[in-house]
Amino acid sequence: MEHPSERDLINYAREELGRYKKFRIIEHCKECPECADRLIEAAREHGPEPEPFKLSKWNKISIVVMLGALLAVAFGMWWLLRSVGQGSGIYEPPAAGAPVAPEDEIPQEGAPPDETEAQRLG
Repeated sequence: MEHPSERDLINYAREELGRYKKFRIIEHCKECPECADRLIEAAREHGPEPEPFKLSKWNKISIVVMLGALLAVAFGMWWLLRSVGQGSGIYEPPAAGAPVAPEDEIPQEGAPPDETEAQRLG
């Protein structure tokens, strides 16, 4: 094949050639580095312009939903950590300087109440 014309290289770069002609140009450029360089230069100068980045309606909706889910998770973590910091009421260590009952006077869970506790509850 003879060297492709400058017009054919420009049309190739603009994607305006048929399949057969594009195939012939590519096959020639595999064997001819000078034409391959010319094709690259034509693509740089006359190639299709890149389209600006645009989000579709569904992309925007999914971003809003994901941000809402992220905020919900962040709020849930904050709420859980805040409630843990306030104490759960199961066990709180005595305040500094507060009197502590001896071990034998602390009622055990599941043990029958002694008389004074029964009178208080009763």
